[in-house]
Amino acid sequence: MKRRIASITAALILVFCFLFTACSLNKDEYFVRYTVIFNGALPFYTMLLGANAETAYNEMLAELEKINADINLTVNSPLRILNESTEVGKKIEVNQHTYNLLRLSETFHADTDGYFNIAVQGLSELWRVDSRSSFLFHGVYGTHNFALPDLIEIERQRDILLSFSNTDTPFGIKATNQDGKFYLEKVYGAQEIKIDFGAIAKGYAADICIEIAKKHEISSALVDVASEFRVYGHFVENGIQTGFIIGIDHPRPDGNRAWLFSPDKIVFALEIYGDNSVVVSGDYQRYYHYLLPNETLLPVCHLINPFTGMPLGITHNGETFVYNKNSVISTVITGLPSAAKADAFTTAAGVKSFEDSKAFFIQNRIQGAVMTGQNIAFIGLTESDLYRAEVYNAFRDFDTVLFLEFA
Repeated sequence: MKRRIASITAALILVFCFLFTACSLNKDEYFVRYTVIFNGALPFYTMLLGANAETAYNEMLAELEKINADINLTVNSPLRILNESTEVGKKIEVNQHTYNLLRLSETFHADTDGYFNIAVQGLSELWRVDSRSSFLFHGVYGTHNFALPDLIEIERQRDILLSFSNTDTPFGIKATNQDGKFYLEKVYGAQEIKIDFGAIAKGYAADICIEIAKKHEISSALVDVASEFRVYGHFVENGIQTGFIIGIDHPRPDGNRAWLFSPDKIVFALEIYGDNSVVVSGDYQRYYHYLLPNETLLPVCHLINPFTGMPLGITHNGETFVYNKNSVISTVITGLPSAAKADAFTTAAGVKSFEDSKAFFIQNRIQGAVMTGQNIAFIGLTESDLYRAEVYNAFRDFDTVLFLEFA
């Protein structure tokens, strides 16, 4: 088996042979599977080494389906029922995964000073970048038969969700565990609150898969759930242990938001092993372009700043919405054994300014990278940490490249 590189792209994940090696796969060594999960919406790729690999893989699929059945907002799931209910104290039974996701979200909300907030779902629906709307508008340029949200309504919904930020229920949702059953319910004042686990569920799912791999004594594993990578152990080739190679595509191949895989546009690659993850978040995953009356295209993405109620890079100048071309377009985090935490933290960093995002990484001693259209900053990484950077001409598309150390 030749060494392989997994590439994080905008719209899909592909695993392909390293650009300068021949490709062969000895299936007697690794159990390799690629499929789609969550109602065919997300790709799922695994490489598992061990006698119980197939059993572990099937258990992974079963647990992923449990997660999806509870939190998928495009179907009549328990989470959707909770969101559409305006009844305070009405308990909606959920499975333990959903309970865990709420509890983890509360922790990460505190850890990020509120920038990670799963209660922005109502704002996502206002802006039409929620999961259901994205099927209609993703990637589209030009006019649409809808108006942009009213500024007063944006501020009203923002104020509702922020009113819970410093309470015991920071999203207006209470989680309880009673007699082995799990429940979510809205608290007083949260009748309009809607939550979405999209910014943590994929990372959480990857973590669950790795725990299953460990349980079945898998010695080497790579799990990829739609841009959220978790690895365990080393990559093994002919008895030699090395690392898994994860490549990060440029979020603006050919100057446009990424859509299809672009092997000539890999920005950098990392070699990881042990209990580790690589997670990416960016403005290219769910978005559309709205044609304003002044003939300006406004890029609207799914990352919402909970303190402004605005999608990443968007402000209002008193007359119209405007986009800051110097805003963050992608964040990458590595070095964390929890992909769920990395998932939440990339989202929190992504809605900040470039300077604030860099400071957030440094303050929390997080390894990774922050990108704008012109600049890239590596935090806690040196150029020698990047895998064969010279092969990719990694920084050719950036005006400024920074390598920042932890304080």
